[in-house]
Amino acid sequence: MHGRHFRQGLILVGLVLTIYLCVVPLISTAADSSSNASTNTRKPIIFEEDKNAKLFIHADERNDAEFFARISSKARKAAKGRNKGQGILKDSAKTSVHALTKSIPHEEIFSETSKSRRFIPIFTGGREIYNPNVIPHPTKSDVWMVFGQHQQSGTQGVGAQQLVCAASLLEDVLSCTEDPAILSMEPSIEGQCDGKYATYNMRQGARDARVFYGPDAPMIAYGSQSSYACLGMWLQDLRSMVDVYTHESSSPVVFRTATEMLRPPPSKRFEKNFFLFWDENNEPYVHHDMYPRRVFAALNEDGTIGPNMAVKVADKDNACTAKYLPRLKSSEESVHQATNSLLITMCRRSDYDCRPHEGNTFIMTILHYKTYRDYHSVYEPYVMLFQNQLPFAIHAIGRKPLWIHGRRQATEDMPSAKQASSTNGASSDDSDSPNGATPTNQTEMFYMTSMSWKTHGQRYHGYIDDPIFLAFGIEDTKGAVMDVNAEHLVQNLGYCGGTPKYS
Repeated sequence: MHGRHFRQGLILVGLVLTIYLCVVPLISTAADSSSNASTNTRKPIIFEEDKNAKLFIHADERNDAEFFARISSKARKAAKGRNKGQGILKDSAKTSVHALTKSIPHEEIFSETSKSRRFIPIFTGGREIYNPNVIPHPTKSDVWMVFGQHQQSGTQGVGAQQLVCAASLLEDVLSCTEDPAILSMEPSIEGQCDGKYATYNMRQGARDARVFYGPDAPMIAYGSQSSYACLGMWLQDLRSMVDVYTHESSSPVVFRTATEMLRPPPSKRFEKNFFLFWDENNEPYVHHDMYPRRVFAALNEDGTIGPNMAVKVADKDNACTAKYLPRLKSSEESVHQATNSLLITMCRRSDYDCRPHEGNTFIMTILHYKTYRDYHSVYEPYVMLFQNQLPFAIHAIGRKPLWIHGRRQATEDMPSAKQASSTNGASSDDSDSPNGATPTNQTEMFYMTSMSWKTHGQRYHGYIDDPIFLAFGIEDTKGAVMDVNAEHLVQNLGYCGGTPKYS
């Protein structure tokens, strides 16, 4: 009796195993097919923040968070075991931009080297930076120097620091090869801020720095206390500050110490976002303002400047900006300068007959159209070209702002959203979001900081087939870069005159 029951039990177990072995693979295969189908039509991938890794983590890579946390100079060999299963996103993913920014169409740009084609996070070993700058290392062909702002919080009187590290590209992350160091800078001068702005006198340190190459040498420009305003703009040759650049160029070190850049009157209480440019003879100028009117002047070695030269082309420039830049509708909107400048020749370096001349070579910079809603700023970057010889008239402006692939919609986890929620429901009149909630019509704040030619040994001048590193901050908490060929930045320009034919 017991033997018969035992045999029946074995038969039953066998049936169960047979069903399991036959049916489960079919289910798995169907699931895989469904997964593959969804992959081909999947929605744009977004980023999540892994609090342990302190990095942006791809939604399909949650299991790789440990990998990012391990990235350091001591753990590089372990990186080779990372999952290689990512594919290039389909072009259909571009349609995601329009869903997030219905009011403004964009020109989406993609990374040239990232497997997912999204932007490249910067890993600094836990000492977070934002508003980053990236320029090539002077002697190592696979290393770039990363500079970024590190905000110290706590007691009054302690302000911003600039951190610096050597970094390499490792598995789609620009990772510091060692802990970032504090960039040694001259102390701020005694502040001139008064009244309700007097507290700015106690917030020492360099803020919103731009690190960039000129024709001969790397430079740093930054904001700090001013001799004539509350906050002003300062300039220094990086060769006098960072050892690896000491022998970068044989040209004289002009701005050996921090030098304040003046401006044509009238001055502002807060001077910011100045950028330098050089003419065809490599003479320096400083571009002070873009809106409501351009202001730029020749720069002397002591920081003094010549007269405002923009008045000579004001009528033509104003007509061009009115045609291509958004019309400001309220005091919560503005247009201002964002990045440094580069010199670009509008033909391919690889073309035999491509030669720079005044008809095809221009100064390139990026402007921001800024909106401020519900305690949250959003910046839309527009490319602008202007002549590199007198009278420096605007040549072209991007018809659409750039969209960095990987930028996502605003969420309640962002610092600005938390600030809005703490105001007891106060919100602006034109917001779609009641009770201080995150506006559904906003995206992440991507703030363009600087741009540089990615190729080592390349300084100020390049061609449209040369790769560029765009560096930007995200929500004033993180830094990232995107490598993109220059032609993708200038592929949809609106010209101030007739459409040119470059050669």
